[in-house]
Amino acid sequence: MSQPHILDQNARLGFVEIPGSPEGPMPALVRIEDDDGIDVDIPFSPTRAVENIFGRLPKTPPYLHFRDNKGGLTFGDCYGRRNTMDMGTRYGRWSIRAAFAVEGDDFTDDAVKKVVKIQSELTGIHQWMSWPNTFMTLKEGPDGSTEEVGITKKVLASVEVHDGDTRLRIIPTFRTKDFAFSGEDSTIETYTAEATSWADHFPLHYAIRTLVALCFWQSADFLSHRLRHSGEEPTLPNGAKKAPPLRRLHFLHHTRRTSRATRPPVEAKSEHIYFSDLGTDGIGRFIELSRTHARAIAPLMSYLYLTENPVETQMTHVGICLEALRYADRVRAGDSPNAANAESISARALALANGAPGVIKDLLGDTGEWSRKLADSYNSVKHANRSPFDPGDTFWLARSGALLARVCLLQRAGVQDEAIGRFARSPWWHPMKEGVASVLAAG
Repeated sequence: MSQPHILDQNARLGFVEIPGSPEGPMPALVRIEDDDGIDVDIPFSPTRAVENIFGRLPKTPPYLHFRDNKGGLTFGDCYGRRNTMDMGTRYGRWSIRAAFAVEGDDFTDDAVKKVVKIQSELTGIHQWMSWPNTFMTLKEGPDGSTEEVGITKKVLASVEVHDGDTRLRIIPTFRTKDFAFSGEDSTIETYTAEATSWADHFPLHYAIRTLVALCFWQSADFLSHRLRHSGEEPTLPNGAKKAPPLRRLHFLHHTRRTSRATRPPVEAKSEHIYFSDLGTDGIGRFIELSRTHARAIAPLMSYLYLTENPVETQMTHVGICLEALRYADRVRAGDSPNAANAESISARALALANGAPGVIKDLLGDTGEWSRKLADSYNSVKHANRSPFDPGDTFWLARSGALLARVCLLQRAGVQDEAIGRFARSPWWHPMKEGVASVLAAG
């Protein structure tokens, strides 16, 4: 269930402790700039002006402990951003940027990154799971009129996947504000028996985000993160242990501070791919793909998320994706890296196209000619000594290449051809088919 963001306010004013500073707690202003950085501004007095000029301010610590009237925060992976000073008044400001902020100021060293559980709220995952946990009942009177309306929220079972020593769960939840408002969500949770690094948890969250984005071909964004550290076992007055707290986390480039009221809704459509098309085994297969095919997935996600790129940049992302996808397929099948790397982009695209479901091959038309055209367009962008390719043709080749890459990844995760055939219902299907046909007809 979503909680208020720990940095939702425009700024928080409090105190930080700087290791090595003789001044003790120092006033600090915390703010987020452009959703991609946490800035901690620490003013200093004229007595520190000479030290600032000659660079003798304390070395930027990796962690900062901050406290105000709302509680404590720990900032991590800090680095000095800039120092400024007014030469007239000799007052100045020391600016530090942090990569993340965690609720609580009671951590030491790297203990903040040692966790047993991380929960993430992700847009679109509830629709992807197709979990209706809200049910309405009507009670009619003797004359057939409605006398009573009841709304029931059912607690549904979670889906669990094991990846080595890490347990991944997708948990259906719901939220209520009052009797007039309720909503449905799902969260991703990873759990390990012993405290481990974030690096053992977040890749699984990223994999699920990528899978949902591929299935819906829409951006999927993290809305919140919460984590639990080892050794946190609060004791009740009667001596019993209660569940350790989940602490909210803001992570640079992870969390979109988009409110529920303004974020674009995720639309579930009949032509989309859903959890039921993969099952838990499919999730496990895609988690493995997120490792073996990472070099292919990253540019494809860039193509999807960076919507304002020119067509040449789009083709660059798609070409890199197809090259890496075919390379990873061959290495995974047992070919040597040298042999896999010797294949041309045209041959790689052709092999992927010929292995696609019939509905995709029907859209691409002559796969040999399509692969040659895509290679020519990609190479015209990649090499300075090639003639420019028609931008309109590049547009359709990039779009159809991205579709092929998306389908190949879903196939390898276990999605059947019948499910992929639903793409033909999409409103973009026929315009893309006509666009590709016009490219091939141009000769």
